[in-house]
Amino acid sequence: MVFSEAAGDGGIETEEGEAKSSTSVVYGRLYCALQDGSFEVFQISPSTDDSRPKSLFRSIRSPHGALTAIAVSPSSSNKGGYLAVGTAGGVINIYEIPPQSSSAESDALSQSLSNAILKFRRSDAAIEDVSFVTLPNERIGLVIATTDGLPWIAELDYPHHESQDPGSGEEDHTGNVSIYAELTGGDDVKAVAVIGSGPENESGTEVWTAGDDGIVRRYLV
Repeated sequence: MVFSEAAGDGGIETEEGEAKSSTSVVYGRLYCALQDGSFEVFQISPSTDDSRPKSLFRSIRSPHGALTAIAVSPSSSNKGGYLAVGTAGGVINIYEIPPQSSSAESDALSQSLSNAILKFRRSDAAIEDVSFVTLPNERIGLVIATTDGLPWIAELDYPHHESQDPGSGEEDHTGNVSIYAELTGGDDVKAVAVIGSGPENESGTEVWTAGDDGIVRRYLV
């Protein structure tokens, strides 16, 4: 699961109505990768009438097995962004996410998430984890961990006006994807379990990995 947060202002008023104070209310979307090969998006809101999350969208089942990884780009809350899901069959789908403040939110989300804008697979190894990363010159990358213990960074070039059908069952790589970096770590590297990207600094963007060998590795890209 991954939570995409948006912030809003809420007011708290005393019973007498004499004093008011403002507080920040947290709300957003929860993206869930499911074992049946689908993913579901829930709306998380501070409503006092019903504390249960509202389901905004559920995808069709992937023909490539269970969804084993999911990530949302950092800019998805207010400006729109991207969703990446990885499967047990090694296929990764990228979807475009509309801004959370858009009108008719559920309809806009369903339209965007019904078709992947990018779909690719490098090998048959299952996807362990994925994380978006900002590459030099504001390019967008995706850090990918697989069960064969060979993590890598894909540079993504989105076909903004084209769609890929996630249920088409195509086996070949699709979309504009190139290998930006191989995250090698020695002969003892096993399957990577957790992978993520840190904040940019003067030296570059930090990428951290952890594997079955119990070693945590840090890379600068």
